[in-house]
Order: sequence, then C-alpha cells, then structure tokens
Amino acid sequence: METHSNWDHCSESEVLHTPEMLVSPSSSNSGDEVMERFSDPPPRTLVNEKNYITLTEGCPSSLTVDELSAVVDQCKELVMKTSECSEERRWLVRRLIELRYQLEETRDNQAKVGEEVSSDTRVTLGHHFSMQSQMLTANRVVCDQCCALIMTVVQSWYQCVDCQYKCHIKCLASCCRVCAHLQASEISQFETKICPEIGLKAQGYTCAECKSHLIYSLKKDTSIVQQLSVLKECMLPVSSPNRPMRSREPRRCDYTGLYFCQFCHWNQTAVIPARVLLNWDFTPRPVSQAAHRLLQLTQTRPILTIDPRFEGFVNEICEVKKLRGELIMMKQYLIRCRNAKKEQLPWSLLKNRRYFLQDCEFYSMRDLIELHCGELVTKLEDIRKEFLKHIKDECKICCGQGYICEICADDKNIVFPFDASAYTCSKCNWVYHKTCFQSILTCSRCVRLEKRKSKDAEESDETLCEEAVEIDEDFTRK
Repeated sequence: METHSNWDHCSESEVLHTPEMLVSPSSSNSGDEVMERFSDPPPRTLVNEKNYITLTEGCPSSLTVDELSAVVDQCKELVMKTSECSEERRWLVRRLIELRYQLEETRDNQAKVGEEVSSDTRVTLGHHFSMQSQMLTANRVVCDQCCALIMTVVQSWYQCVDCQYKCHIKCLASCCRVCAHLQASEISQFETKICPEIGLKAQGYTCAECKSHLIYSLKKDTSIVQQLSVLKECMLPVSSPNRPMRSREPRRCDYTGLYFCQFCHWNQTAVIPARVLLNWDFTPRPVSQAAHRLLQLTQTRPILTIDPRFEGFVNEICEVKKLRGELIMMKQYLIRCRNAKKEQLPWSLLKNRRYFLQDCEFYSMRDLIELHCGELVTKLEDIRKEFLKHIKDECKICCGQGYICEICADDKNIVFPFDASAYTCSKCNWVYHKTCFQSILTCSRCVRLEKRKSKDAEESDETLCEEAVEIDEDFTRK
C-alpha cells in the first residue's frame, strides 16, 4: 500500500484508527490488523485524495456481515456529526459508499452456499476492480498504471467496472488515480477557467497524480551555470512510491492546468468546456488521462448554458433553441394522447436527451460539439418531422386539438401553436394565423372576454344595489 508524506507530519493520536475502515500507514495490505476504534471525525490533514485508504485496497475483506454493518453504522454517525458541504463529510461519504459496497458483496458471497467463492473484486480509491481473463480482444489492452502492454493471452488483469481503468495484477497496489466515475458524481459543473495553471514550482516539480519527479529537458544553447541552477532547484530529495526516482519531462493538462508525467498524460486530446463557453473554441487540447476520462463520463450531462451574446454570431444556436421550443409545445399534445403512448412518443425519439423536452437553456458537452458540427440541427429537425407526422396526419385525437383562427374562420386550415405561421396571444393563449392577426392587431377573444367581465361586473353591481335598497326598506319598516 502506498504511504504518503502527509502521514509523516501527523501525530499518532491524529491518525484515524479502526480495523474495518483504515489501516495503519506502517501496516501491510492485509487490512486485518486490529487497532483501536475511532470516535472523532478525521482531521483535515487526512481529508484529501492522497490519503484515500480503504479496507479493501489490494486485498479482499475478511470481516463478517455483522462487523461490516457495525462499521457502516459508525460511519453514518460520523457523517451526521460533520457540517454540511465540508471536506470531512465528503471524505466520510466516500468511505460509507465503499463500505456498503463491500457489505453487499459479503452478503452475496455468504448466500452462495456450497459454492466455492473467490473474491475477485478489489475496491481502492473509488475503483471497483474486477478480474478480467479475456484471451482475445479486438484492441490492445494497455495498463493505465505502468503503460505496458497487457498480454491478455497469458495474463489476467483488473478493470474498474465504473471508469474502465485497467492495470496488471502487480500494478494494483500502486494505483494512485481516484476513480473518474466517483469524481464525476461529485461535481456539479465543469472547470470554468481556461487552463488554471498554478506552475510547476507550486507542484514541487512533481507529477500531480503519481508524484514522480518532473524536469524540463535542458537546452543546448543555455550556459552551464544556468543548467546547474535549474538542476539544483528541481532535483528534490524525494521519490514517489509509484514511480522510481527518474526525471521526466512535464506535460500540462489543458483542463486542470496541472503538470503530469508521460505515464499519467498520454497526450490524448479533448474539447475543453471552458474554452467553448468563453471563446466558442472547439479545438481539441492535450489533457491528462484522469481529465480525459472525466470529460468522457460527463459529456452527456446537461449542465452547460450558452452565453446569449453568442446567438448574434452563431446562427445554429438560435435555430436549435427554436426547434427545442417547438418540441416542448408538441410534447403537450403527445403526453395526453393514448395513441402516442402506444408508440412511446415522445420519449422513444429522445432516449438520451429527454431534457430537451423540459427547457431550452441547458446543453451537454456532446450537444455543443454536435451543434458546432451541424449534426444537432439535423437530428432535431428529423424528430420534429416525426412529431408533426403524428399530430397532424396520423392521429385524429391530436389533430382535433388544433385551433381555428377566429379572424378568417377557416376550419380547413387548422393552426397549431408550434407552426411557423401561427401567432399565440400572450394573454389568453389563443392561436391565430400570423397574417390574419397582423391585419387587425387585436385579439378578438380577449375583447370578448373583457366585455363579458364588464357585463358581469355591471350585473353584480346592480344586484348589490337592489340588496342594499331592500335592507334600507326593511330597516325603515322596523
């Protein structure tokens, strides 16, 4: 198990001791060493991804269901004691998720009576590693930890069922990357700054993920004194447990702004959300492996909004916004139609984009990329044609819910609020032909309703006056 420098400046009383949830920094990977239980929340010095140590890192759990249930209850109590949105609560919630996962696996294993149960699942840093033994694969399988090729014919390997992280069995203990699926579940928005770089010196000239040594290659045109000063500043007397003490040229991640080594940064490119939202720039940029997987997992999440100022420069934005508004109006007809329910409309045509039928503001990263390429407009137009075909041509129920223009009174030319030639009154929501309404510029239905309200008001006033006269007459008689 990897031990980090943060353990070194924590006293023994500050370390969170429990046999079920944590292991000692000096203990082995067995996770079975009995230590004293904890009652206080973890100190802030331990609340970070580097110290994300769980029971099952590199080994199966040997605890029973009762023991795990007791630890889950203790972890719940600690969660409730911490303040909301704090680092301590976030740290404990992660532990609680992994403990519950381990509890369910232990229950499943005990349910298999009479069968030989082999625990091939490992939980570490949010990953749920499952043993793989597929001999023939379509593509080469590369270890995400050591970057070496996995010989699937003769080797078994571990793969995370959530983020597809792959590694050799021997590399599992050296895993230092938090599961991208876990990180994606904890974020509510993308990084809003363009390449928020903090500098290699602020990172201690080490990789942001594996902490291996980083140094730029020396140029030939620089003097010997300058080269020696650079080496003196960069050569730190520390080494990473995951990587040997070797200097590697840093590679910057354009999404996080941090520097990584070539093991953690393979020069894979991705479209950066901040550059799209601020500059409408869809140029793929090099990102680290962790950021690349995180962007892949969150590319379908509708959490982005477009600046309205782009609508004056990008015509596709206005077109998509208009189409989405028409689809929302068509949805009101389809969700009340029994024939549409049999065809599973409108949801069958928008399986992964149901949020299109809720509002016109939010987009996913995939939507913006397809909008930039022109594919999104084509897809929405095809969906609109299918909706129109059902409402106007195929279904008599939906067609009967159209409007007859009160100005031209043409019952053969039924108008719907989503038609391009329709005008909807903002007060009474009645629908007219746009050309017909422009000829009078007044809503006949609103005029009729106003007359009816004024007439009812006059009648109510007359009734009140009559009642008042009757009351006065009764009073004078008495």
